[in-house]
Amino acid sequence: MNEEISTPAHTGPSPTILRNLVRLSHCLVVLLLVIYAASYLILGKPYDQAWRIIFLSLTLGRAAAVGACAKMGFSLSFIFYQIVFVDIIFIIYLYPLFARGFKHITQLKYIGGYLKSIHEVAVGYKSTVAPYGSIGLTLFVACPLWSTGPLVGTLVGFIIGLPASVVMTAVTLGNILATVFWIWLYDWLDNWSSLLSLTLVITVFVLSTAGLLLAGLKSFKKNYSDTTSE
Repeated sequence: MNEEISTPAHTGPSPTILRNLVRLSHCLVVLLLVIYAASYLILGKPYDQAWRIIFLSLTLGRAAAVGACAKMGFSLSFIFYQIVFVDIIFIIYLYPLFARGFKHITQLKYIGGYLKSIHEVAVGYKSTVAPYGSIGLTLFVACPLWSTGPLVGTLVGFIIGLPASVVMTAVTLGNILATVFWIWLYDWLDNWSSLLSLTLVITVFVLSTAGLLLAGLKSFKKNYSDTTSE
């Protein structure tokens, strides 16, 4: 049996605002690609592999991206910009999808089960975040855990009924705080002992990968159960 998808109490932003958000995200993607090209032409390696920062941040979380990419030779300031800027693009893309019908996109093949799992996580945090509004959402996203990133934060903000501008501002601020924390922690440990910073990277990788695999396994089992029960 499929669980009910939570929706906000208000009607949400107008279709015009949602279209403008999508256009803005397209423009930001173009800007990101231009910056990629300029970084590669001016700085050379390892900046031709800047996509790794995005991949690690979106799959294994901010901590994994900071530690692993610092070891690859990326500057901490570049890593910070990449994580924050890409997550801004991410949430600007995501919010219109949620507002236009999250229940429908969870029915998509392959990614639908993953989105349902994310929804379950977000609903679990709803009662904790809702009483504190935008401040609660900012602190939630700022919490340096794998399950409190921009994706879950944006969905939590949507579910509890915060306006789009408040959701994106709170999530962005929380993401900045979390990214700064991980960069500070990595830099502090690396200055003290490179072995400690390497240990942090390995630990975060193991925990993040385990979390991702468990989430995928849970989603697969749920989809399989729903399919066999139909």
